Amino acid sequence: MLTTTRLQVETLLAQRVSGWLAISDLAIGTLGSSAALNDPIGYAIRVLGGTVADPSNVVDADIQTLDDDKLDALLDVAEVRALENAQGALFIDAKAGPVEAKRSAHGARLLAIIKDKKAALAINYGIGGVYGALSISMQRVDGYTCTEDGY
Repeated sequence: MLTTTRLQVETLLAQRVSGWLAISDLAIGTLGSSAALNDPIGYAIRVLGGTVADPSNVVDADIQTLDDDKLDALLDVAEVRALENAQGALFIDAKAGPVEAKRSAHGARLLAIIKDKKAALAINYGIGGVYGALSISMQRVDGYTCTEDGY
């Protein structure tokens, strides 16, 4: 049983993602009860085989449904989910009078970071995966060479 508290998990996550959440207008708020971190922490618990009684209010008991060796994976998966949430908000630019926020400029950079972190999840924990394109070479049995259209 993982004895780490939600406050401890949020404190560590805040060190990783608070800047991106702030740019995305997803404030962390009070550590230990951050609405912006409910989804990432709850998602990570579920991905790792734990249970969450109320996804809108993750509590210490939910975190404790994980095994002791899952802390690093919990933090890494929750970090990626938090960054995905932030990235979704970055496609919206805002303008109020002369003040303009070009948040979409950060979206592409964050998307690249998320891609790298997802690859690390696949390597370190076997979670998710990076999929490439499959290329199949075919030859006609009648000896003729195939053209670009396949005939």
